[in-house]
Amino acid sequence: MPPMAPNSQSPAFDLGRVGRNRVLHIHTRQGEDAAVSVAQAVRAYQPAAVVAVGICWGAWGPDSGEPSDKQQLIGDVLIADKLKSTGAKRLKDGATDYPDDQVKTTRRLADSLMLVLPFWSQQPGHRHDMGLMLSEPTLYNDAQARDAVLKAFPKAMGGEMEAQGLARWAAELKTDWIMFKGICDWGANKDNPNKEADQKLAAQRAASLLAMWLQNAHLGLSSPSAASPPEATAPAGTPSGGGNQIIQGNVQNAINAPGSTFHLGGH
Repeated sequence: MPPMAPNSQSPAFDLGRVGRNRVLHIHTRQGEDAAVSVAQAVRAYQPAAVVAVGICWGAWGPDSGEPSDKQQLIGDVLIADKLKSTGAKRLKDGATDYPDDQVKTTRRLADSLMLVLPFWSQQPGHRHDMGLMLSEPTLYNDAQARDAVLKAFPKAMGGEMEAQGLARWAAELKTDWIMFKGICDWGANKDNPNKEADQKLAAQRAASLLAMWLQNAHLGLSSPSAASPPEATAPAGTPSGGGNQIIQGNVQNAINAPGSTFHLGGH
């Protein structure tokens, strides 16, 4: 078990250094509650970046009607360069409108991750896509409901439950962020015999990308405190040694990761 970070206001595991990055891992619940936990951690630890990693549903599965060369596979990692919150809806005369703005992930983090992707993709089974992701605190397990939201956003790669909350406060707290998650299902028929294995594979693939990225990049380069010594700007109890990276996920998976540095969950 990794040590706890010494700040009682926001419980976190201190995973120490990964490459040149100091990493803190927080446990969040599904949906909108994740945003509250991450916001508390950002205020407590003033990280250089927040990375949301876990599992998601894919839009282009076997029943999507897409050509075979475009279809996704369980375990594919989806990287959000744009995010659309679909939780808020306006319903009128049989039509649905989604009023929330579409937001972009932090450019420097996306550019840094893209440098690592060609090397990560050389491993067997490692596939990825980058584009628009949908996010709302709804657990999709219904093909009709899934297809309805995908009809409104035909370019969306898939969806998840936490990033809409993260993105909402990121600008206010002036914190860089990015999200990438592995496909564990297709937003329907979740109660299949391979459910646990599919979730495990999806989480491992996303975590393996995270581990390679952290080992080779320095996410603290643009930290607001980069120009000053860490001890001069960090709140009491913050681990020293450069900008912290807060990884949002599932603690139990992080501890029990077989064959990977981290194994982060959270849908």
